[in-house]
Amino acid sequence: MTISDLHSRFINFAKGMPAIAFSRLQLVREIQAIQGKLEGVFPDQPAVGMGDIPLPVYGLAYSAFLSDLKVKMGFGYVELDARIEATIHLRGNPSEIIRTYEVTTSQPIRLVLDYDFASRKLFWREQGSADTNMVGAWGPDAVAVLAKTALPAPQQDSFLQEVELPSIWTTKNMFINLLIALLPYYETGELAPWLTLLEPLQFDYDGDHVLVTASRAQIAVGGCDPTSITVEPDPLFPYGQAIPAPSVSADRVDMAVYLPKTRFIDFTAKVLQPAVMVNAGGGGLVKWSVSGAFSLKKLTADITTGIIFGGAGLTVTGNIGLRAVIDFLGAARAWIDGPSGLKLGLASASVLGSGDFASEIRLTADLTAGYVYGDLVVTQAVLTKVDFDVNTPLGWPIDDVAGEILDRVAKNEIKKLTGQVTHLGRWDFMGIPFSYKDSLGDFNAATPVIEGLAGVAAYTGIARIGIG
Repeated sequence: MTISDLHSRFINFAKGMPAIAFSRLQLVREIQAIQGKLEGVFPDQPAVGMGDIPLPVYGLAYSAFLSDLKVKMGFGYVELDARIEATIHLRGNPSEIIRTYEVTTSQPIRLVLDYDFASRKLFWREQGSADTNMVGAWGPDAVAVLAKTALPAPQQDSFLQEVELPSIWTTKNMFINLLIALLPYYETGELAPWLTLLEPLQFDYDGDHVLVTASRAQIAVGGCDPTSITVEPDPLFPYGQAIPAPSVSADRVDMAVYLPKTRFIDFTAKVLQPAVMVNAGGGGLVKWSVSGAFSLKKLTADITTGIIFGGAGLTVTGNIGLRAVIDFLGAARAWIDGPSGLKLGLASASVLGSGDFASEIRLTADLTAGYVYGDLVVTQAVLTKVDFDVNTPLGWPIDDVAGEILDRVAKNEIKKLTGQVTHLGRWDFMGIPFSYKDSLGDFNAATPVIEGLAGVAAYTGIARIGIG
């Protein structure tokens, strides 16, 4: 059996608990994408949101330009080293510059991951206290520009005392906060809408991805009225299966959500139960219809070994199959069409059945909506036992209608429902942050990826593919 390094780390780190991973390289890409939007053109063409920020005195404003940013990933932390250029100028005119500034870090700013349980957000916070250097210089037309202000004479001295001195401390704080804000945050409730990790969280920073899990979590299962299940580490994991050494790199995977087999069943069982329905009909002189729904009595997740990347269609199928012992509850009807759409002599039967249902999960990435969602692809839907309770109105040939229902519907239709399922189970399995889409650029696209290890676990993710 072959598994990737990411899947191996999921299994060794999270074991029988759900987990989330995001790529270190993707973190750097997102920072670089943000940096590009904040650079501007020094000294008088600031980026949107970075220019003409009002100061509270003398009709002045400042603009900032992020000119350099270096990111270093450490074990359990990120270090930022950066340089910002700034100007103070007349409000409304960034080219009327009084003074320019170069702001740099004295030493790298160290940041660590933290978790806000209320919002289910992973974010970076400063560890310790960093310091900055700030060097100022007069603009080439400073005297002429100062003459347009109401600063008292001598204007340069007044500027230094009344504007620059208080601004230095404000700018230093702004600089640190800006760099922290540059780092992407991750909403676990967006990456896995059905998952809530309960504190304290556990992190694994080793390798190409940062992994996050917890010793307790809640899984929301169901549709319109979900049920919350609290899960803890599964003592049976990995269910007696041998875990092979990894032999495949998953460096293309930018984000992923992991579930062991038992947790996958917890998640899917109630999601699918109310969603799988059937509706079929037909007939000649005597028309018939049958409709109903499956109820899951026992669900087995069939996870096979292998890693599959989606293609241009952004869809992958395989690796995770579902097999179930089912009950079927429905209604069958037969009638003759009369004038003006009347159904003459309507006869009905309640249908109770049991049998087997099988399907595969098809994953599709919708970058516009921001989700990787799952659908069921039906591979088997057979009722092995069917019971009827027939009701007919007075005056109708009971034997003919009842026989039509039992022979045509039960024997030929209900027992072989493959392809007749009209409302498949669907759920938003994984969210795609909009910042991820922004970071793809013109030469990359995203595709869903799924990897399983037979009988043990599987993860679903989003991966980058080149298109240029």
